[in-house]
Amino acid sequence: MKIRIGLIVIFTNCLTFVFAQNFWEQLYFPDTVTIRFLATNDSGYAFMGAGNSQQTGDVYRSKDNAQSWELVYNNYGFSVQTIAISAVWNIYSRRTGSDRFLFYEDNCDTWDVIELPPPSYGNIMKILCVGQDTICVSSWESEGAFIAKSFDTGGTWKHIFVTDNQNGCVSDIAISSNYRVF
Repeated sequence: MKIRIGLIVIFTNCLTFVFAQNFWEQLYFPDTVTIRFLATNDSGYAFMGAGNSQQTGDVYRSKDNAQSWELVYNNYGFSVQTIAISAVWNIYSRRTGSDRFLFYEDNCDTWDVIELPPPSYGNIMKILCVGQDTICVSSWESEGAFIAKSFDTGGTWKHIFVTDNQNGCVSDIAISSNYRVF
């Protein structure tokens, strides 16, 4: 009896191991590009940010399950660091260089700069979108880190956490189902 149970356990574990990774697919993109992030919206469009300190960073969009990609933002020599997509498909992106926090509406051809509250140089670590128009960002700054929240797609901001630790960093944030920020 112990042998049968042992064989069943081994067989079950082997099946789990064999089928554990069969959902991964290769993205077709040039090998010379460093992919920084991937994000999708509810319509199935995929967005990819590329670049590092030695590469031009751009944002690309795919409408056909990553079979082809179109350039939606040329970052002119700076790398794209992170991205978030809101419920109404507005895209918020952080890049290196000046004008670091950008806003893009899905059917527009322009990216607009969003100004963050002081003290900010745009060193955004994390962007979270909640619903249609609420954004939370975490940052690291030489004066200290902060978390800021906007209820109007980045028009005005309210600090919800500020530290005065030199070169402080809030590297990640999360929002609960009742909109509490952690």
